[in-house]
Amino acid sequence: MYKVENGFDLDELIYGIFISLLFFGYPIFSILATIFDQDVLTIFYRGICIFIGLLAMVIPSKKFGFYASYSMVQILVISLHLIYLSWVLYYFSNGYRNENLDLSFYVNNAILFSLIPVLLLNKKITSDTLIVLKKQFKFFILMFIALTFIAYTLGLSDPYRLSFEKINPISLSLYAAICILFCNWSFRNKTISICVIILLLFIMVLSGSRGPLLALFLVTCSSIFFRIKFIKKIYAVFTTAVLFFTIIVFYDNLVDYIPIISRFNLATTEGSLSVNIREEQYKSAIEIFSNNPYLGGSLVEKFAFFYPHNIVLEILITGGIVLFLLYFLVFSAFLVEIINALRNKIPICFIHVFFLLFVSYMFTSSLAGIGLLYFVIVIISKIKLDYKYDKYNHC
Repeated sequence: MYKVENGFDLDELIYGIFISLLFFGYPIFSILATIFDQDVLTIFYRGICIFIGLLAMVIPSKKFGFYASYSMVQILVISLHLIYLSWVLYYFSNGYRNENLDLSFYVNNAILFSLIPVLLLNKKITSDTLIVLKKQFKFFILMFIALTFIAYTLGLSDPYRLSFEKINPISLSLYAAICILFCNWSFRNKTISICVIILLLFIMVLSGSRGPLLALFLVTCSSIFFRIKFIKKIYAVFTTAVLFFTIIVFYDNLVDYIPIISRFNLATTEGSLSVNIREEQYKSAIEIFSNNPYLGGSLVEKFAFFYPHNIVLEILITGGIVLFLLYFLVFSAFLVEIINALRNKIPICFIHVFFLLFVSYMFTSSLAGIGLLYFVIVIISKIKLDYKYDKYNHC
């Protein structure tokens, strides 16, 4: 309805900025806050996301005018998250207090980064929106890489693992993996895309975070395996085997230059420590669930000692089989959306990002902090393409 100089409609441009900020804004503003030593930038990021989201809602669409459109999956996700928040607030209302898990933790993660963004996604994502997103994603990916290496060269990173004061190594690695999955879609030039991917992989390795790297490896291998011909599958397996063999042979030399690589070797103290911790956490979580399988054993109440770092175990601990069945219902409905999305040939990189986040969050996150997973689920359910885009460009 309103045109801007580059030919895009204003509503598509604003909506695209909102989506792009939710995908890439957190690491960018966190690194900026570290570089300029200004905590207010992370608060500003939350505020600007909400402001732009509200702005996108009130600007009329060229195709549909003023309207709100919530998909069934989106309604289920919102309802599910409200149930989870109600479950948590029940424990707070009963006098629960913990220095590691206060109410501000839930306000920041479960409300500002999860519930509100999902509520603000009230428009369909059309082919025009995706064309805008391609351009914006490219800009944000390059900005993320540039700021990461600027902060690193300024000596603002942790000396052992690539991370900054406002963003931990797991989050940094996870966002780098998301950027990798969007590279081939965002960059037309394959050479540039490969160079960008190499830089992002370097960031992931320096972070020393195995979860996102393992998730990226599984998603990439699965995609390649199902999409290429049989002879190419053999080549891919052979190439992977040669790569692993080379790393094993030259491991000692690589560790001398990049010490963080030792975290990927389970035979070392650095590599086995977190695995042993996870094993103990999982055993404790299973024990808590076994004591009260139907309604759970209150993860919030046991957080200081039994935080499982596994979203499935967290569901079972928090609300038992009852809460697990509710989550299962939502994800079953979403699987139907994925099948429809594949039939409609939407950019498959969005589906790859969903599986990346799901696998990674299985080992690294809390239910309160998986807002990005909810966001991707809703994004996929709202992409409604016309035939023009299918012929124009896709992943």
